[in-house]
Parts: sequence; C-alpha cells; structure tokens
Amino acid sequence: MNDSGFVLISREMLDHPVFANEPYCERIAWVWLIREAAWKDRTVRVGRAVIELRRGACAVSTRFLADRWQWSESRVRRYLGRLSKQGLVDVKTDALATHITICNYDKYQLSAQTTDAEATQDRRTSDANKKELNTLNEGNIEKETPIGVSKKRAVRLRQDWQCPPEWIDEAVEAGMPRHRALSEAERMKNWSLSAKNGAKIDWLATWRNWYRDKLDQPASTGKPNPGLFARM
Repeated sequence: MNDSGFVLISREMLDHPVFANEPYCERIAWVWLIREAAWKDRTVRVGRAVIELRRGACAVSTRFLADRWQWSESRVRRYLGRLSKQGLVDVKTDALATHITICNYDKYQLSAQTTDAEATQDRRTSDANKKELNTLNEGNIEKETPIGVSKKRAVRLRQDWQCPPEWIDEAVEAGMPRHRALSEAERMKNWSLSAKNGAKIDWLATWRNWYRDKLDQPASTGKPNPGLFARM
C-alpha cells in the first residue's frame, strides 16, 4: 500500500445525503477537523466575537463538536486530549471558543502557493497540448477523412473513404433505398477522385445535393449534375 501523496476530497463529502446520520468514528472526526480548519488566514465570527484564524486553525466549542460528531462532550475532550498528546493538534480554550490548530497542517493539505502553481502548470500544459494538436491537424489535413466541413481548403475524398452511417440514414429517410444510397456514396467517392472539380469544402452538403439530385432519377441513369456540384 502506498501511504504517500494526497487524495483530494470534496468538503461536501461528509454531509452527502447518501451516508447514514450516525456517530463519527475517530478517523472521520480527524478528517472533519482538517476540513474545518482554515486553508488560509481568515476572520470568523463565533457568537458575538470576531476571531482571527491562522492557516490550519479552527474555532469551535466542545458542545458543537459533540452535536456534530454525535459524541458526548467528555468524549470530545478526551479525543482532543489524545490528539494533543500525540502532537497532532494544539488545543487552547478561552471564554470565546476552543481553538484547535492542526500541527504540520501542510502535511495534510497542499499549500495555497502549491495549489496556484499546479493550477497554472495545468493551464500551461493544456494550452501546449492544444497548440500541438492544432499543429498536427494542420499538417495532416489531407490525410484525414473529411466527413463534415473543412475550414482550411477543399479536399478530395480518400480512396478508403466510407460514407458515415448517419449520412446513409438521411438519404434513406428522404426516400432513397438503402442499397442505392450505399451505391451512390461509392459513386460520389469515385467522382471526387477523378473529377476536375472533385475537391469540396463541405462534403456533407455535397452528399445531400448528390442524393437529392438522384431521388427522382432511375438507378440506371442517375448521373451527377456537373453544374450543380461545381457551385459547391
């Protein structure tokens, strides 16, 4: 088992309705303290008092912890006493609240600087990956199978091009028999490979004009209208 590193846990996890409303075990109580501790210096209000919290600290009452964890107050005090004895927390009580500071808080939570740095690195990595992908796409545009719109320039269909099933379905829904739609797709590919004007920017629009032009023509005489496809 690897006990190093971090596992990110949502702050809402302990309050998720899927879990039964039952007393906390000591491990979950420890997770709750880490969750409750301030991840950066901040000001909180406890009753009528305003308290300045340092990173890794929280201010509560033992009665509140007893209600939250479903423990007795004496059990809460004993538990905090053990954590303090083991050097896990520093506990101080005054008239306002019980101040609990997680010792070595950075051992349990990433620092704000680390989090910001990692977020920045993630953005830089994502931007670099997008740039590299765009470069590859630009360099291989003619090797890809055009099935929609090419924003670069007109391209011909490849020799191994297969008409997308949804294109065939569209022609069938328009009234063309499926076997003929498949045949017309093959004819359109051959036309693209051999015709002078066989390079197109939008092959889906070309296909729609192609099969619609054939709907009222017999299968044996269905020929492309050169003037129609020259305009696409």
